[in-house]
Amino acid sequence: MIKKFALYLFSVLILMQFSITGAHAHRTQMSITTLEYLPAAAGMTIEITHKIHYHDAQEALLLSDQGATGMSVMELEAQARFALYTSQNFSLWHDNAKTDVTLIGAEVDGDYIYIYQEATLETAPQTITVDCYILRDVFGSFGNHVNIRRGRNVQTLIFQGDEGVKSAPLP
Repeated sequence: MIKKFALYLFSVLILMQFSITGAHAHRTQMSITTLEYLPAAAGMTIEITHKIHYHDAQEALLLSDQGATGMSVMELEAQARFALYTSQNFSLWHDNAKTDVTLIGAEVDGDYIYIYQEATLETAPQTITVDCYILRDVFGSFGNHVNIRRGRNVQTLIFQGDEGVKSAPLP
C-alpha cells in the first residue's frame, strides 16, 4: 500500500513539474522598440527598431480590414503594409516638439518582423515623449516596451491597455 501511494505521489509531482514548466514557456504578446541615440555630424540620429513576433503580425494581418487578409508576413507587400501600420501607431516628441520619423523598411528574420525607422535631431534633447500603440488596437492584452538607449544608459517605457503618451528625461 505504501509503495502504491509513493508511486502515486511521485507521478503527481512529475505531472506538476511538467505543468509548471509549460506555464513558464508561454510567450507574452508584446513588441520591443529600441531607440538608439547616435552622434551625427550635425546633431543626433535616432535609429528606431520595432521587433514584433511573426505570429502576432500574421494574426494582425488576418484580422485587418486594410485589404491584407490572407497575406503572409513573408510577402513583401504584407511587410510593407505592416511597416506602414507600425509607423502610424508610433510617434516621438523631443523637448515637446514633434519629431519627424522616416520609415526605412521591414524584414522578417527568424520568428520576428523588424520595422526600421530613423529620425534626425539638430541638438541633443533633454526629454522624450513617446506614443506607442502597436497592436494594442488589435489585441487587448498586447504590450509595448520601448527601450531608450543613449550611450551606455538605457531607460524603458512600458505601454499596456489604453495608456497614452509617456515622457521621460533622456538617459
